[in-house]
Parts: sequence; C-alpha cells; structure tokens
Amino acid sequence: MSQAALHWRGAVLNDDGAWNTFVRRHGTLPQSAAWGNFKQATGWQVTRRVHMNGGAIVGGVQLLTRHNGLGLRVGVIRGGPLSLQASIATALMREVQSLAHLVVWQPPLDGHFSAEMIRSLGFQPNPIRIVPRATVVCDLTQSEAALLANMRKKTRYWVRRTGREGVTVRQGTRADVTLFHRLHQESAAENGYTPDSLTTYQTMWDQLDGYLQLFVAEVAGEPIAAQLLSAFGDTVTTKRTGWRRDFAAIRPMIALDWAAMRWAKRCGYRFYDFEGIEQGAANAILAGQPLPEHFLHTPTFYKLGFGGAARICAPTYFYARNPVVRLISSHLLSQSWVRSVTDFLHERLI
Repeated sequence: MSQAALHWRGAVLNDDGAWNTFVRRHGTLPQSAAWGNFKQATGWQVTRRVHMNGGAIVGGVQLLTRHNGLGLRVGVIRGGPLSLQASIATALMREVQSLAHLVVWQPPLDGHFSAEMIRSLGFQPNPIRIVPRATVVCDLTQSEAALLANMRKKTRYWVRRTGREGVTVRQGTRADVTLFHRLHQESAAENGYTPDSLTTYQTMWDQLDGYLQLFVAEVAGEPIAAQLLSAFGDTVTTKRTGWRRDFAAIRPMIALDWAAMRWAKRCGYRFYDFEGIEQGAANAILAGQPLPEHFLHTPTFYKLGFGGAARICAPTYFYARNPVVRLISSHLLSQSWVRSVTDFLHERLI
C-alpha cells in the first residue's frame, strides 16, 4: 500500500510486508495491510503509526478515516493498537486521537486497556452496535470425529444428510464472486437488508490478496448457496453468505460450513469463527444457563449448533476530539447527528 505511511518520530517506513508479518503474529485481519488496501480502494484513508526497537516493529496501529456527510472526519480502529507492552499501546492511541474529529475504537482482547485506562483516553462506551458483540468459535485442533461429536444432534444429522441429498461443495475463484453476489442478494432481500455492491466484493477479493476464500454448494452442478470467508493468522472467519430459498430445506449452509471447517483444519488453522451471535445468548451460555427460547430458529441458534465456544467480543468506544463534545458525548450519542456517524460506519464496515 504505497500511499499509507508508517511513522515513528518523523520517520516514514513503507513496508507492507513487515507490517503484515507483525500483524499475523499479534493481530487480526482489520489491522492488516491487505485490509487497508481494500478500504483505501473503497474511499478510506489509511494511516499507520508504529513504534520500533532496533529496526523491528514493537507496536503499531492502523487507523481508517473518511469524511461523512456532516463534514466530520471519522476514524475507525478495529483490533488495535498491537503491542506486547501496555505503555506502547497507550502511547499509540494518544498519537492517533488527533487524526480525526471522531474515533470509533474496538480494542484488541490483549488486556492492555482497562476500563479506567479507556476513560483516561477520553473514550466513552458506544451503545450503537457496528461490530459483533459476541461470537462462537470452533477449535479445529480437535479431530473431525470430535468436532462432529460436539455438534448439536440435528446439526450432525444434516452434515451427513446433505451428502445424501446430492449437495456437493467446491472452492470458488474470483470468477464465482458474481455468482456469490447474486445468491447474497437473494438472501438479503428475503431478510430485509441491502447488500454491498458487486464491485465492492470484487475489490475486496482483489485487494485482500489470498486472505479470502469462497465455497460454493451445488446440486447436480447447479449452484444453490455460497459463503465468503476470511483466513488470517490462525483463524478462518465466516463473512457473508447467500442461498437460494427453494433449496433451503436441504440445509446447504450446513454443508458449506462443514466443508469450510474441514478445509481450514487441513490447512492448519486453529479456529473457525462464525463471526457474530446475539450477546444475550452468549451471556446465557457462559453463565451455564439454558439458551432462552426466543433465540430458537435464529442465526445464533444455527451457529451454536456446531458446538463451538461462545465468546464475548471487545466492545466499541467513541471519542470526540472537541472537549465540549467529549464532555457531553454520553448524551449526544442518542442524538441524530452522532447516530448518523455510527450509521455511516455500520454501512461501510464489512
């Protein structure tokens, strides 16, 4: 990413390779150079700040910024800053706070940022959800037999039955992105939301440079469902899906997820992340309570059927550079202009 610079005490280092090596060891896809390339191609500006020791990166953060319709420069940090030292991570956050009028931040789950430290940086809890608040993750270091045994009985039944129904799964290529988008549009219309454009997904595929995988389910050679996933570090994460309603009864999504899990395991990934379940469901599971009935027949119920562990994701926080706005930001978060900022971000954070 030639336009994005890595700064340290005025020095500039353009080295996506070094940054990606650092992020693969310590972080997740939204902090990678590849993700920055994709977001830059869709209208965001990318800035990275790093701290170095003896020529090696020991801490860094990637910030995305973009002007919204109100003329405010809005910044987003997901899963950063990255550092083994809390003092460096805190210093990095102080550096980037001056680069946007408003910053939405999801810290990494590395324990560096206590609630007190976050408040001292001027961040307030953001009550408007723009990223998942909980998820479910399957441990792929287990045998396939153990993975199957951990599944809900009905899920395991459909893993086997989809084969008897003639469902086969193949890996897709860039040529299949158009097919995926068509299926994604169909399921989006059924569920009442507007999907991102075909151009966005084609750009994502091109810019993420091998960090995306696509799986296609077929019956007698006819595509009936598709799933887009990211593969970064030690984790494969489901991102977007699409299916034909007239084939929903034979559960092609179960075939897709099982095929993707087996592929990820063969490739040496440790975790399969379903990226997003309802936090209330995760809270109940982690407290050892039964799943509340209102979560039955929901995407959360489907994902939990694969037997993974529920996890609470890092919350998001909101910072306003203007001290007056910052002082009253808890009140303003309920007002329309701040909601427009978070709505703007939600629409653009794939």
